[in-house]
Amino acid sequence: MKEDIIIRTVYPEDAERLSEIYKYYVENTAVSFECEAPSAEEFLARMNKIRRFYPYFAAEKDGRITGYAYAHAYNERAAYIRCAELTIYLDRDFRGQGLGRKLYEALENALGSMGILDLYALVAYPPQEDEYLSENSFRFHESLGFTKVGHLRRAGFKFGRWYDTTIMGKQIGEHVPDASEVLPYPESALKFRRADEGDIDEVLEMLRSARRRLDAQNIHMWDDSYPNRAVLEDDVAAGNLFVGELCGAVAVCYVINDWCDGDYALGKWQYPGTRYRFGHRLCVDPRLQGLGLANVTMKHVEEQLRADGVESFRFEAFADNAVSLSLYEKHGYKTVGEVHWDAGVFYLMEKLL
Repeated sequence: MKEDIIIRTVYPEDAERLSEIYKYYVENTAVSFECEAPSAEEFLARMNKIRRFYPYFAAEKDGRITGYAYAHAYNERAAYIRCAELTIYLDRDFRGQGLGRKLYEALENALGSMGILDLYALVAYPPQEDEYLSENSFRFHESLGFTKVGHLRRAGFKFGRWYDTTIMGKQIGEHVPDASEVLPYPESALKFRRADEGDIDEVLEMLRSARRRLDAQNIHMWDDSYPNRAVLEDDVAAGNLFVGELCGAVAVCYVINDWCDGDYALGKWQYPGTRYRFGHRLCVDPRLQGLGLANVTMKHVEEQLRADGVESFRFEAFADNAVSLSLYEKHGYKTVGEVHWDAGVFYLMEKLL
């Protein structure tokens, strides 16, 4: 397959295109046992529910989505937590190009990092191939190491015909008594590193997108002048800007340094004798908000600071941003003062690490 096809995590704005791909299979095939295609709105609701815990990937060529695949719970019972069911659909014009294999490889790697041990796929199977269903999906899973572990006869009725379902399975981890905890995909896959000059454009666009989202909510903590490229360039030059990547793309950023505005002196800091650092410009890509990435990032930042011998952490939080205030309070940060800047009131917050 050509290297110009990339695999990335899905975003909410992808729902319309993904539902379009899926609609063909619902209306014209027995590959899906669904008989009425969901709207883009319903598809988005389903997608958002899944991606809070499991990986959900899109394949993209020349800026257009050509297929998608995701994992979801095989069974809702708690003991099944180390099992996952896979689903895949490709644009019908891109079948047979190795795209499905690439999507499944990405899923398998992601699920393995979460602690998933067994993969399953429920594959519609024709007692006799017809214009609505072939054995292609069964053969595809076989080629990837899946084996038949179950078969349901005449499980689905569609287009006036009965179709079977074959359960395909693949083990990707060892079954041991002390099996590791299963982590949500966003937590297990988010990889942090120090930013470099090559990240500035992506981080700047993410910050601008976040500002537009905040403005739409009548939260005006940033403007056209801040944060800007010069600020980010200084952050990178000082080694203070960090990013978290999800599926190869920047998903979060934050700054840690030993500098603060002079108004920080107004704070009634509770731990003045400790070795402290300041935090700035924590941001999650708006397309990935709601997946718990901010929580994961806060935990990571605190671990990073402790490893560096830092004893307390300080930053300012915009008084009108209820979501961020809730996040910080959840992590044990206390308000020790406030400052009044052009954008409004900012609370000074602190935590002993």
